[in-house]
Amino acid sequence: MGMTRCGQCNALNKDTALACYKCKNPFGSGVDDEAAASNESALYRPDPVASHSEPDPESDHPISSSSRGDSVASPRPGARSASRPAARSGSSPSARASAAAHSRPSSRSGSGSRSGSGYGSGSPPRTPMRRQVSIRGAFTFAAETLPSNIPLFAGIGLAVVAVSFAISMVAFKVASDTLLAIQIRGFTLKDIPIFALVYLLISAPGLIAAVGAMKVSLMVVDGEKASVTDIFPGFGPVLTYLHGSALVGLNILAIFILYILVTAVLTMAMPAEFAMIGGLAVGVIGFLRVTVNFIMFPYLILDRDLGAKESLEASRKLTDGLQGRIILFSVLALVLTGLSGLLAKVAPTIVVSAVQVVVVFPFVGLAWAHIYRGLQPSTSAGPRGSSQMGRRDDFDDDLDEEASEESMDDSAEA
Repeated sequence: MGMTRCGQCNALNKDTALACYKCKNPFGSGVDDEAAASNESALYRPDPVASHSEPDPESDHPISSSSRGDSVASPRPGARSASRPAARSGSSPSARASAAAHSRPSSRSGSGSRSGSGYGSGSPPRTPMRRQVSIRGAFTFAAETLPSNIPLFAGIGLAVVAVSFAISMVAFKVASDTLLAIQIRGFTLKDIPIFALVYLLISAPGLIAAVGAMKVSLMVVDGEKASVTDIFPGFGPVLTYLHGSALVGLNILAIFILYILVTAVLTMAMPAEFAMIGGLAVGVIGFLRVTVNFIMFPYLILDRDLGAKESLEASRKLTDGLQGRIILFSVLALVLTGLSGLLAKVAPTIVVSAVQVVVVFPFVGLAWAHIYRGLQPSTSAGPRGSSQMGRRDDFDDDLDEEASEESMDDSAEA
């Protein structure tokens, strides 16, 4: 029976031992390759008697010797063969390959560390990549993609305008009848639900169109064929979007309350002007952080079919560390939209509205969808609905693994 030397305390152990009897160090976890190599060279001595291969009664692998007469026992099932160097004189090529495969821990830099948990059954291992925000790439993609999709967005704009006009006519008729009745009999509590319904009817088309436009933009970015009917994503995503928007609103409300409290506290210790500046700084920073962290949650609802809370948490992970570039892109998108509004001074309003609906808004939407795709943690994140789209747990695992890698890189640089 062979002996194995511990890489930490240098004590000799039986070849079949799973841990050192002296320091309790488990073999294969605390011994590095250099220590293991030195231990192997000191442990296995040349055997002048053995000059041919013999079957090992406890193993399916033969005991082969080199031309010099060195004899090395092949790894036994359950023995500490995983921590030994794969290349030893006298071992067969198949044994060396098997030992090398078992001695190397799986890594994300190669063919993937979670084989079998990829996007869809039987799919190839995923190769995660770094998240990135390419502002120039987003605008370039939008400029190259928009011309061929102008008929699509023009049809979508006409459909949204037609539906909004029809619903608005009904809402205004209900509102006018209610106001006329109030003038005759006075205002009652029964009128509150009517005005709430009118507000919902007026705002619903725009809300549905906003969510549907994100869906269409994602389809265009993914190379899928989109149609005018795709502007209506269904009530499920819209309701989830409303839920998520309400949660974001609560966070913004908390930031506003914090701004008031900070301003009140600072007023006691300094002049009111400086206290106002300090409170305003806290409020602006908090507002930007909340809005940027949660800015991708609508895309996650449409792309990953996540719930409101899940999409907000996933959006926070996606944008973590990239808030500065996202803020810069948001400012540029707002400036572009604002500049299009200046056309109203030199062109009729209907022309400006048509340019915004057909060109400006789709351009910005495609750029945002491209930014979202750039934040995906895996290169195999295929189009929505494909077999490679991925499960929620895989998506979260990729985010957690990439965040862990980034923290390790930061520690190494420090």
